[in-house]
Amino acid sequence: ASFSHPALPFAVSGIGGEIRLDGADLQLGEIRGSLPEGTFTVTGRLPLGSLPAGIGTGAESMDLKLALRSAGTGNVAHLLPEPARSDLHFKADADLHLTGRIGSLSDLNFEGTVSGAGLKYADWTLEAAPFPVSKQDDLLSATGITFAGDGISVNGSGDLAIGGGVRRLRASIRGDVENRVLNSRVSGSEFGGRTTLDLSIDGPPSSPALSGEVKVAGGSVRIPERRLDLTGVSGNVRFAGSRASIELVGKLNGGETTMAGDAEMDGRRMASMVLDASFENCAVFYPEGLQGKMDGRVTFTRDSEAVYDLDGDLWLRDGLYRKNVSLGRQLLSGLAKKQEKAEAPVLADMRLNVRVSPVGSVRVKNDVADLRFEGDVTVRGTRGKPVLVGQIRTLPDGKFYFQGRRYAIAKGILSFEGDDQLDPRADVRATVDVKYTSPRNPYGSQTRQDPHKISVELLGKISDPTIHLMDDSPSPLSEVEIASLLLTGQVLGGGSTSSKEDYRSQMVRILGGSVGSTFLPVIGRKLGVDQFDIQPAYIANKTDQPTARAVIGKDLGGGFFFTYSPDLSNSQRYLWIIDYQLGHNVALRASRQDDASYLGRVSHNVGFNLFAGRHEQSVITMTGTPSFPDPHKEYIAEITVDGLKATNAGLALRQLTFRAGEELDYQRLYASQRKLYSLNVFRSVRVYAEPLPGRKGLVVVRVMLAEHNVYQAFYGLRYNTQGKIAGVENKQNPAGFDGELDVHNVNLFGKGIDAGFYTRQSVPERNYRLTMTLPYVFSHKFNTNVLLYRRNLTEEEATTLVTETRGASLQLEHRLAPGISLRYFSNYKRTRVTEKGATDHEPIDVVFSRFRLGTAVIGDFRDDPLDAKKGLFASATFEYQPRWLGSDLTLLKSFSQLSLYYTIFNKITFAVNNRVGVIDNFGGDVPPSDLFYSGGSVSVRSFDEDYLGPRDPFVPEQPWGGRAVIVYNQEIRFPIRALSKRIALKGVLFHDAGNIFREVSELRAFDVRRSAGVGLRLDTPFSLFRLDYAVTIDPRPEDNRDRWIFSLGQMF
Repeated sequence: ASFSHPALPFAVSGIGGEIRLDGADLQLGEIRGSLPEGTFTVTGRLPLGSLPAGIGTGAESMDLKLALRSAGTGNVAHLLPEPARSDLHFKADADLHLTGRIGSLSDLNFEGTVSGAGLKYADWTLEAAPFPVSKQDDLLSATGITFAGDGISVNGSGDLAIGGGVRRLRASIRGDVENRVLNSRVSGSEFGGRTTLDLSIDGPPSSPALSGEVKVAGGSVRIPERRLDLTGVSGNVRFAGSRASIELVGKLNGGETTMAGDAEMDGRRMASMVLDASFENCAVFYPEGLQGKMDGRVTFTRDSEAVYDLDGDLWLRDGLYRKNVSLGRQLLSGLAKKQEKAEAPVLADMRLNVRVSPVGSVRVKNDVADLRFEGDVTVRGTRGKPVLVGQIRTLPDGKFYFQGRRYAIAKGILSFEGDDQLDPRADVRATVDVKYTSPRNPYGSQTRQDPHKISVELLGKISDPTIHLMDDSPSPLSEVEIASLLLTGQVLGGGSTSSKEDYRSQMVRILGGSVGSTFLPVIGRKLGVDQFDIQPAYIANKTDQPTARAVIGKDLGGGFFFTYSPDLSNSQRYLWIIDYQLGHNVALRASRQDDASYLGRVSHNVGFNLFAGRHEQSVITMTGTPSFPDPHKEYIAEITVDGLKATNAGLALRQLTFRAGEELDYQRLYASQRKLYSLNVFRSVRVYAEPLPGRKGLVVVRVMLAEHNVYQAFYGLRYNTQGKIAGVENKQNPAGFDGELDVHNVNLFGKGIDAGFYTRQSVPERNYRLTMTLPYVFSHKFNTNVLLYRRNLTEEEATTLVTETRGASLQLEHRLAPGISLRYFSNYKRTRVTEKGATDHEPIDVVFSRFRLGTAVIGDFRDDPLDAKKGLFASATFEYQPRWLGSDLTLLKSFSQLSLYYTIFNKITFAVNNRVGVIDNFGGDVPPSDLFYSGGSVSVRSFDEDYLGPRDPFVPEQPWGGRAVIVYNQEIRFPIRALSKRIALKGVLFHDAGNIFREVSELRAFDVRRSAGVGLRLDTPFSLFRLDYAVTIDPRPEDNRDRWIFSLGQMF
């Protein structure tokens, strides 16, 4: 049975038991039932006269015993304030004696004991000793309540008046709380000490008045990340009516600090607050590398509109910044993108007005600078988006170090102008004396040291500075020659203009980055900044179009590193990885894969050389003489190659795009360096030119190489959970333990051939692979990949299914001409499925064989693959599966794409993309994996991925695919606004059309589904980011009406 009544805040269900009518009484014999949370049992006498008027006389008193078991907050959750409903959990047993009448709550009385009470608030757990409770007329009372838990011991008592429609709560709370219980509630902080409570509560439950005090003794707060230690905190917070006063003293990083203020309370809510804090002689260790002493006075306020403000002054004394800055790492990393962390929501809107002033000057002394500066900066804006206003100036005799040289800082001013990027305006000038060897006369018979007094001037925003390079010597160098001299120690000769500009752009990047890395940490520039990358990814199986993954990495310290990577084009695909380095190349990994499976792995990487030194070669030297030298140009007189041990000399020399006796072209030096790296046999490659002593206009090109270990081995143990794709178990990635081994010879026969063996072994799976990658085939440049594999998978269900797969593949790629490449591929795959243990049917024993032959021609003549403005891209792929080569079916498949780009008025780009694909199965079936699919972010944008075209009528969420596909895309791309010299906002209007056809005979050029929309493009030096909004034209009931898409690069 069930029961509900307006007087009850909840319904009672599952009621069962025996009721006997004994004269004018109802005798209840163990009536049991269920509450929303917990159970109850009722026994005793219930006179009909105790029931409400209309049922009984309403004059007699009942005599019942009520037992509650595991009754919890779920019964009265609606009575709790909103924040407590999800965090507060209470359970208890109670044995109560009920008297009075049921007519109204005021007529019902009881007394008894509550036992086994437990209180859980968030992650705090408290238990209570048994305590008495009673209700007499309009007063509900509880006394002697004692809650105890880890670090908490609190007792209280009170009563609640509920008569006459007016509720009044009177209670007292006393006890001790160890502050360490806050550690789990405030991340990144460590609390200590003890807090004593002595409070009284009086008034309506919704807005009671507090009186009494909260005392703190020996309190401490430690924030390791900010190197802040607040210790010896003592004082109190006193409550009187609606007012609270605060008085605390302590030591902040060894210095004296006091806090005092008042707050106005509106019941349980703080209406306003003013808190003054002062500190003196506090040690400063943040940002990392900064040392000094800090004095200050700040005021923290909160008004009635819940607006927070922080105002005051900070004075830095004896400031010293010692953190080293690796400029060499900046040079190698190039334009590494950084993005500020999203500010924590707590007090993110707090308004700031705090002035930071050095007393005297602040010294920077590290591996790149030795200087002093003065000035002051005011922090304004909000905590979530702070801005800086002010100026700092370097004092005379400052020094700056770069590439082993000491620069004297003649002037250094950073002006902060209140922008929300914390990006100061710089006015910096430094000088350095440089000497280098140069020819003395046209005949090159002698050399001398020519001194050059170089000035480097940096002006404008640090993020995008203008750098001027000047030579004040009698024979001044050009700006490009100065840049090459400062970066390499040599002056560029007859190199190409573009190679010289590469040096200058590196100089701008390094010097601009150096100033930001040296000065900004002193004023907190790096607060809340972490590494954030967006990396391109290619979905080769269906679209061959670029999408992107965000990759967020965080060094957790102690050898742990965390990586999170979502697919920006598909929110269902994301992975996370936790790596732990044990040392000696041993690593632990836990990860979540794109198919929602989880993987744990322990692995060991080793590298070694067998027969070390056996193939070691001496330095190779080649010489040559220019035929008709131009006295204004430089020529290569000698080439030396050093560092070849296991690598065949002919393979290395084949990568060089220059010869002795030719004119020096730095672009060819760079191209040769890239080609040597691409062999994947060298861990470092350095190609550079230096003047040949005593020979004007002649240089020696040195090729310095260092090889990888020839043998690389990896072995590990993994555990994988069962993954799912679109809600279906991923049978290709079975759950369980497995071991893996991967051994490679990365330089077989010294020919740059990478040959490897890989195996993965588990209970359900046996996996073997032999791989080989060859850079050349019969002395011709073909990137060639060979694969042989075998896989056995056992699935245990009602019967045992064994799937054995064997196969081989070959792929060759050859560059026919600049922009044109040709690919050949073939693969053979034989799958046999056998069934064991079948008793009620003939066991399965089937074999599938596939043999594919294919070729692809690709022509890419776009000016920019990510954001083309002119040119074309064309590709054609053909695949043939013939029966006469062992395939179970005959199939011919082709897919072609053509993209054209036109720019008019130097601003507006019209882009067209057309794709068509057909399959001829010669009357046979086509496996679903070979069919075409379309729809999504790289085809017809308003449709979900692969959901363009026919669908299974019985499973609408399953696209059928088809044997023909056609897709048209048109875009008009136009500029909107230049946000800076390097960042621009652009717009796009687009129209997409396309369809999937079950049969080739059904293909019609204009039988298409269409979508249209608008988009934004953010063009940055790092990449182009795409945001599109697409709307379906003439949608059907099962179609999306619209769709948002975010990705990397233009769609085509």
